Amino acid sequence: MLKKCVLFFTVLFMFFSCKDHNEVDMGKVTFLNTSSYKIAVYKNINPATSDNDTTPLVSLKAGKQETVDLFPSRDQNVADVFYVHYYVQLADALQSGVGEAIFAKAERDTTNVQFVVSKNKHHTETIGNPTTDSPLKFVYGYIKVENKSGKDIQVWQDTIGLDAIGSDDLNLDGGKTAFYEIKLSDLTKDGKFKDLLIRDVNDDKKYKIDPFVLERGKLYTFTYDGTSVNKKDASNITY
Repeated sequence: MLKKCVLFFTVLFMFFSCKDHNEVDMGKVTFLNTSSYKIAVYKNINPATSDNDTTPLVSLKAGKQETVDLFPSRDQNVADVFYVHYYVQLADALQSGVGEAIFAKAERDTTNVQFVVSKNKHHTETIGNPTTDSPLKFVYGYIKVENKSGKDIQVWQDTIGLDAIGSDDLNLDGGKTAFYEIKLSDLTKDGKFKDLLIRDVNDDKKYKIDPFVLERGKLYTFTYDGTSVNKKDASNITY
């Protein structure tokens, strides 16, 4: 019986000793987003803007903050690197067509912050607006399609159907609006986007849109009324 008691208290002591040790070794970091944008922060990795699989350390809307427990920097004299990705609101929940706000991905030439995560200490890192020497630039081009007909349509680039941002449904219902990302690598050498067309699902009729110059930071809007497609003047994406 005595041996069992000794073993029990030994295990109990080891459990609490390990727990206290881990708590002492961890560091706390509060990320405070004072910028005008939604941000995502990654630790020691800077995923490509096309990478939607890597989970950020924190994701914060403008004006929000979050505190996380982190293992301390391996070398207490060498900082860890944290990469910040910015997201500019493209449309709110009422305008997006998908019932929630949607965002345009943007990047900076300098996107990282560095600091040492210290053992048993609390660090606050403030993420502010980009500076003039490292401004935001959009990663993709953007188009908006307004379906003002009573029929379902689809948006195609040549032989490839495009999914709207925030949706995996190829069809755009009558009376609805959708936004689409365009890869800048798909532009011609003179910056034009070609082979865009609207397909009327009901009669399989296709309406080809003439090639047009697509610039970063601008939104190109097209409307379908059931018989034709009209292109509106481009507007600046506000940020």
